[in-house]
Amino acid sequence: MSVGTPMLDMSYFYSAYSFSRGKGDYRNTRLLFYRGVDQEMERELDGRGIPMTEERECLYSVLCSESIHPENREIEALYQKGQEMGVELEDFFSCNPMNNFSVKNVSYNYLEIYIPVKTAGTAEGTE
Repeated sequence: MSVGTPMLDMSYFYSAYSFSRGKGDYRNTRLLFYRGVDQEMERELDGRGIPMTEERECLYSVLCSESIHPENREIEALYQKGQEMGVELEDFFSCNPMNNFSVKNVSYNYLEIYIPVKTAGTAEGTE
């Protein structure tokens, strides 16, 4: 638990990527806060225009990679899986490098991948 700043308990760095023609392009990394943790802090963050996560249906997966960036072939496979499941996915996704470990001097990273499902009224390319 964070001393004096409860919102920091539920904040994460996420890397944002666009996805087009089988390739994920890194856009930026940002700190996001989870809504619903501390109402007073939420009001302060809203007033400053700081982004907070919203609950949204996503295709979710955890990948293992030697990089903190996901491999294009793995992301393309996730988009293919979405098609097989009959869901239409947005053309952007988020990646959260959770932790890493080393085996025989090779570093590996676990990456959380969130690909939002398109919903009626969702504008293309918005997050």
